[in-house]
Amino acid sequence: YKSMGEVVKVMRRKLLLPLAVIVLLATAAIAVVTLPIFTPSRPVREQTIERELVIGNKVTVNVYRDGRLVQRVEKVGDPWLRNLFVLIADCFLGRYYNNPLEFYDINGAAYKSVDWGSISNNDNVGFPSLVIGIGGSDIAVSLYDYELGLPYAKVDVTSDNVVTSDNGTMITISVSASWVADSNVTVKEVGLYWKGYAPTGSQNLKTVLLARDVLPSPLSVVEDDSVIVSYTIYIPYDKAPVLKNLAVLIANYIFGLKQYGKSYKYVTTDGTSTVAMDIGDDRYSTSATVPRDSVMEYVYVATGSGLAIYRSTLNKLYSEVKRSTDPVQIDLSFNSTHAVFSLPAGVITFTETTTVTEVGIVIHSTDIYTTTDVNTKDVLVLYFPLEQSIKVPAGSGIKFTFQLAFRLAPASP
Repeated sequence: YKSMGEVVKVMRRKLLLPLAVIVLLATAAIAVVTLPIFTPSRPVREQTIERELVIGNKVTVNVYRDGRLVQRVEKVGDPWLRNLFVLIADCFLGRYYNNPLEFYDINGAAYKSVDWGSISNNDNVGFPSLVIGIGGSDIAVSLYDYELGLPYAKVDVTSDNVVTSDNGTMITISVSASWVADSNVTVKEVGLYWKGYAPTGSQNLKTVLLARDVLPSPLSVVEDDSVIVSYTIYIPYDKAPVLKNLAVLIANYIFGLKQYGKSYKYVTTDGTSTVAMDIGDDRYSTSATVPRDSVMEYVYVATGSGLAIYRSTLNKLYSEVKRSTDPVQIDLSFNSTHAVFSLPAGVITFTETTTVTEVGIVIHSTDIYTTTDVNTKDVLVLYFPLEQSIKVPAGSGIKFTFQLAFRLAPASP
């Protein structure tokens, strides 16, 4: 060759066809990695955001004999169980969209699909409710417990025994159930269960343990004693990134407020205030009139250049600029103290130079199950005002990874 320029021209001709094939066949994520090898491109900046979250829990057990209080135990709850975090990951942080995680019912059977209460002419499924269990084992709580160690009884929580309040920074839910002993027993443990539908080709009511609490001292119960177990659950939303929307969804659908007629409203990005959301699994519907994709579809990341001031009641970014085009693929792992949700978002590329000051995680879902149409709604659930703004040049991209660590051990306020 006469010059280096001719070498480059020949190499470009030889690489043209392979490059075209790669671009056509590759996914967006692979393309981001591959293209810079062959063509000039702006750098991709990666940003990791880490936050700790908590759901509080307090347990009280009272024993009454002949109408008199004879024993009482109160404690901050033992660590939440894996089942709780799987339900949050699958149905509120997008894991349901792609290979949902398994949770386990009281028989140890694994399920991946949930129906949270679809409403249609063909389906009269109830929303999830709560159950309280009483047992006699003092074996230490394990993250993977799916039933009490020695269950004596399970009692459904009724609407009359549900009290809830919202003080503007936290939703508090108090539930209780009463059991009359039919023999002399020693009560050493109690549990809180979620009861809902886990379809496996048909609607099947399942009971799923969320919390198991070993009492600090055993309670001697004689026949005809009345045992009243109370759980108080605290869902704070006073600190970034948790917004009231996320607290409301967890309260309504995991802790039963929708079923008990005591649900709170969340606000979608278009300003609609509603309590209705179909985040269930209707894939087994046989009716041609029922949409088969009316489930909580996925989570995406939105970026903005607005004020970057956290307010718990935000329903949208102050000034949204660009959102991720691919759903966030969430992973869930556990260490000794936390359930860690990892949400790596795809690269967001900007056509114009942009200063990013705020980031949000948004659920793309349906606001209600219908027989004729799917009403998709976007719900902002997490908001991150950036401590330092990020200037992204035109043609460049940014990739966010979110690490959300839910504390396993509850704390009472």
